[in-house]
Amino acid sequence: MVSMTDTELFQAVTANKLGHLKPHLKRLMKPAVRVTVARGRGKLAAGSSRVGGLPDMPANAQWPTVDGIPLMFAGQFDLRALSRFKAAKLLPKKGLLSFFFDGMLTGYDRGEAPDRSRVIYTDTSKVETLKLSPPTTVRSPFAVYREAPLALESTWTLPEFEEIDGQECPTIPSIEPILQTMRDRNNYPKLRRKIRGKHIGSKLFGYADGVQGGEIRFEAVLKQDRNKRFRREDEGWANGKRLVREMRDLSLLFQSAMGVTWGGMGVVYFWIRHQDLENGRFDRAFAQLQST
Repeated sequence: MVSMTDTELFQAVTANKLGHLKPHLKRLMKPAVRVTVARGRGKLAAGSSRVGGLPDMPANAQWPTVDGIPLMFAGQFDLRALSRFKAAKLLPKKGLLSFFFDGMLTGYDRGEAPDRSRVIYTDTSKVETLKLSPPTTVRSPFAVYREAPLALESTWTLPEFEEIDGQECPTIPSIEPILQTMRDRNNYPKLRRKIRGKHIGSKLFGYADGVQGGEIRFEAVLKQDRNKRFRREDEGWANGKRLVREMRDLSLLFQSAMGVTWGGMGVVYFWIRHQDLENGRFDRAFAQLQST
C-alpha cells in the first residue's frame, strides 16, 4: 500500500484516463491512516502503537476469549497519536484501541469460519495499564509475535471496482454505479492497483483492499446476515436496497496485514457500523478473514 495526498490521488486519476469522473470520485474518496512497521527495535513505551508482543490492558483485565477460545493479539493504537488524522475523527481523542482475532482459525478445518474477534477500547485517563499475559493453558498454534513499533501516515483511498460498477444487473450490487463505459471499467482497476501498491498493506479506515477480489463489504454483510434476509434472484438481490444501505453503513476500522500471519497470506478486516463508531460501541465491531 502506498501513501497518497489528495493531489497525488487525482494526478493518478488523470493519468489513468478517468479525469471526467473526478467530481464523482472526489465525493466518494475517503481518508485513511497507512500503518507500517517503524524503524527501531528498542523497548516500547506503555500505550504506544504497535503490533505483536503483549497488549497493554487494565490490571484486572482477562485475556480476551470468544466461545472459550483465546484470541491472538493483532495490535493496539494510541488514540492520542491518531487524533491528528482526519480519518480518525470519530475515535476517542485519548486511550487505546486494541484488536484481537482467533489466529488459530478454530473451526476453519470444519468449514465453520466463525471469524472470532474482539475490539477493546481502554480509557487510559481512568485506569492504569500493564502488559497482559495470555492464559497458561494455550498451546500452538496460539502465538505471541515479536512486537514492533508502528509508523502512521495520512493517505486517501477510493472504493473497489465492484462498488461503483455500472453494469446492468451485476452479481454484486453497486453502491454508486458511476463506471458506465467499458473504457472506464478497464481503467479503474488500474487506478486502484496504483493506489493499493503491489501488496495489500495495513491501514485504519478508508476503503478495504480485498484479497480475493470482489466487494469485501458485500461479503461482510452477507456473512453477518447468514442468508436470512438477502438472497440472489434472477433479477437481482432480494431486499437489494437494504443490502446496499448496510454495505454503505460499514466502516473499516483496521485492515490487518502485518506483524502476524492470518491463515498463510490472509488479511483480517475489522468492521464497525457507523452508529456504533459514533457511539464508541467497539464491542459491536466484528472481523472478516480473507486469504489466498
